[in-house]
Amino acid sequence: RSSGSILKPFLYALSMDEGYLLPKSLIKDVPSFYGSFSPANADLKYRGIVTVQTALTHSLNVPAVRVLYQYGYKAFYYFLKEAGVSTLFRENEDYGLSLILGGAETSLWDMTALYLGLGLLGHFSPIHVLTDQSENQNNGKDLISPGSCFLTLTMLNELNRPGSEYYWQQYHNQWPLAWKTGTSYG
Repeated sequence: RSSGSILKPFLYALSMDEGYLLPKSLIKDVPSFYGSFSPANADLKYRGIVTVQTALTHSLNVPAVRVLYQYGYKAFYYFLKEAGVSTLFRENEDYGLSLILGGAETSLWDMTALYLGLGLLGHFSPIHVLTDQSENQNNGKDLISPGSCFLTLTMLNELNRPGSEYYWQQYHNQWPLAWKTGTSYG
């Protein structure tokens, strides 16, 4: 399936590691052109200058493409491969900047592994079904710093759930919940 917007947290975390931005950094959400490619937000509106946190929690496409342009789609593509995304069957040039907007295909298994890596503060390893607790192996890679993962998860913790599903906030004494929407075609 299309990855939709669920790759955006990883791009923002990697960009924080590179020193490009922080959650309160300002970023442009204005009409932008990259050759013949002109990204648009899902609501077809622009907000001017927004914080990175606002861009992520509102899943704004234009700022995400701007960040990917600065970070580099090739570097992001190779991060995804190294983190274990097995469904990228095209070359990085074929995805280009659309990689962050759902231009890449992914599986639930691969996305679970990615988000596990984010939750483990940047330690990415393949997931597998345990048949015996002694089989638990920790042969992964540290690909994002713990600080950038923490800041990204904190931003995602502030995301408002759509619709009337607000009762989950009444359980503030439970485990913190960070999540990300992802819209795809089909």
